[in-house]
Amino acid sequence: MFLNKRIEVYFQPIISIKDKKIFAVEALVRGFDKNNSVITPNILFSEAKEKNIVDKLDNYIRTKAIEKFKIYYEQNNNLLLFLNFESSVIEKSKNQDFNLQFL
Repeated sequence: MFLNKRIEVYFQPIISIKDKKIFAVEALVRGFDKNNSVITPNILFSEAKEKNIVDKLDNYIRTKAIEKFKIYYEQNNNLLLFLNFESSVIEKSKNQDFNLQFL
């Protein structure tokens, strides 16, 4: 597992008040240690920063989210995915095209 942790992606539904239905989901990440205790994203990214692998962790999580989202999208291709990026990864690529490595 990444950083010796189990990393899971969950989807938070985003509901249209007008239509009273889910129109999108936001990808959320949680890590779990060997005792199955929750590790928050802040801690995951702090550890990744210490090891200088933030961009790898960020890409890994985004890839996992998109792979999981495909199942929902195949059932409803109007569904949107809200996907967060680690800002330092975007900052790194300021002088070049921001490349989504998972596409």
